[in-house]
Amino acid sequence: MKRRTFTALAAAACLAPAFAQTSGDAYPSRPLTLVVPFQAGGPTDAVARALADALRVRVGQPVLVENKPGAGGAIANEYVARAAPDGYTMLLAGSSLTMNAAFVKAPYDPVTSFSPVSLVLTLEIFLVVRPDLPVTNVQELVAYAKARPGKLSYSSVGNGSVTHLQMELFKSLTGTHMVHIPYRGAAPALTDFLAGQIDLVFDSLATSGPHIRSGRARALAVASPVRSRALPQVPTLPEAGVAGYDAEAWSGILLPARTPAAVVERLNRDVVAATKDPAFQQRVEAIGGRVVSSTPAEYDAKLRSETAKWARLVQERGLNKGV
Repeated sequence: MKRRTFTALAAAACLAPAFAQTSGDAYPSRPLTLVVPFQAGGPTDAVARALADALRVRVGQPVLVENKPGAGGAIANEYVARAAPDGYTMLLAGSSLTMNAAFVKAPYDPVTSFSPVSLVLTLEIFLVVRPDLPVTNVQELVAYAKARPGKLSYSSVGNGSVTHLQMELFKSLTGTHMVHIPYRGAAPALTDFLAGQIDLVFDSLATSGPHIRSGRARALAVASPVRSRALPQVPTLPEAGVAGYDAEAWSGILLPARTPAAVVERLNRDVVAATKDPAFQQRVEAIGGRVVSSTPAEYDAKLRSETAKWARLVQERGLNKGV
């Protein structure tokens, strides 16, 4: 009897650390890593580092930022999808996660390969045209484009990117035909736009803001459900006459699938608290973003609806042919 009792107690002792880790009681007990799908030094990287600093205070452990740029975010996405589901490897995911899935068969799924934690921000992206284009609002642009099918060109940071599909949705809803010119980054795309080689773009306030204010670019609308606080005179696309337009850019925190629910819930509380940090909020506002947060269930619902929406658009417009 004593021997059986001793054996049972020994087994329980061995299982105790694993149970504590799984239940979230001992989490976190070592540094966390926040994987960012962009290069160091850019606006998204700056936001990620501000979030990591704010999160460090809440979790009581260092939060290391690891940049894994390339392949439209696929390298970072796959890295986190394959990581151990223990809550120590996080992904700062963006809208492109749900968009790229419609173009290429990746070794991960936007919905089933991750455990959603919380949204952290939305990003204001503006529909911008060359100032010498004879249009001053969206309806004039639509009329001008319809009168010249295939004559106007727009740039993006690549096939399946946020700015690509934002314009494809615009074309679908307005019945216009414009030529897509994909680039390998925002900088060369904006350079050619400012040089007059491209007619219009969807671009963030972080890069286009100075040119909008100087008159080198003209903002016709913002691809968000509410107007920009930085440029409140610019209407949203639905306000400008494009009914049903919904293509807001966002970022949020994901963990690998099968991360224990207790760990997800603990990290959700910490991330939501971190989004209230003044330094983080200032960083987000500096790039034309808005701080948001959500429950894991709300973020999961968004991932599912966004993935389905963009897959439907890509299929309807035949955008993945030859990709």
